[in-house]
Amino acid sequence: MTSLKVVPVFDLETNKFPQPVWALVSESNSVPIKEFTYGMPIRGMHPAEKGSAPDPLLPGIKYRLFADTGKQKVQHDFVPEQRTE
Repeated sequence: MTSLKVVPVFDLETNKFPQPVWALVSESNSVPIKEFTYGMPIRGMHPAEKGSAPDPLLPGIKYRLFADTGKQKVQHDFVPEQRTE
């Protein structure tokens, strides 16, 4: 991957320049992976803004994940659920 970001969908609908709650970039090649969890470090990638950390996801809010591999751009909407432990 060359970049990865997660943005609240309501920000995309109301803001020309929505702020991601999580954004990673790769300067060269990141390590190929098949899956990841929100907020986890991904080898070969670093925060888009130095020193930034992922914001907590809020249950019931729709988010959009954007991933760019250099060859392909994908997006996926998701809604986190409340944890019940």
